[in-house]
Amino acid sequence: MPPREKPGQIKQHIPDETFDEKIVRSMPLQELWNDTGMIKAQRGVRSLDAQEVKALLEKAAFAVARIASKLEWIEEGAKKDFWNKSKRLIYSSYSREKYGKDIDRAGYGYYATEWKEASGKIFVVFEEYPGGREY
Repeated sequence: MPPREKPGQIKQHIPDETFDEKIVRSMPLQELWNDTGMIKAQRGVRSLDAQEVKALLEKAAFAVARIASKLEWIEEGAKKDFWNKSKRLIYSSYSREKYGKDIDRAGYGYYATEWKEASGKIFVVFEEYPGGREY
């Protein structure tokens, strides 16, 4: 039985977060969503390097995850521009050696992961971490 409210006590109701308001609360992400609902996709078991992301440029939907922000879905027409600006900021052993100064200068980098729906639809999610440290 729930406890009784005392006279004069105010009970505050915090409404559930709607999908168009949902923010990233922790990383690595465990689920994907957009403004209309959950996306039934499975996260891959490894991070992608820059070349692997490039190979998925035409095939996959792109999203950026930042702590305390909404998932940012990159529009189809903007993916190539996003890629050109971000390719040197993807963490991998290869990119860290080659582009470490770019990551340090930017103050953040991305771990790119591949997600797949049962239908075969592919998503690449760029999880942004400041200064290379994970949360």
